[in-house]
Amino acid sequence: MRQHWRQEAAFDGAPGGRSDYSEPYYGCFVRDPDGHKIEAAFWDEQLEQQLM
Repeated sequence: MRQHWRQEAAFDGAPGGRSDYSEPYYGCFVRDPDGHKIEAAFWDEQLEQQLM
C-alpha cells in the first residue's frame, strides 16, 4: 500500500503559508492515487495571539 502511494500520489501545493488564509496558517496539499486532494495543515495559535 505504501509503495502504491509513493508511486501514485502527487504533490498539489508546496508547504507554506496561503494568502487565501491568514498568517497563522501553514499547510501543504497532495493528491492521493484516486485523485482526492488531501490537506495537511498547522495553525500557529501563538502567532494568532501576537497578531491580535
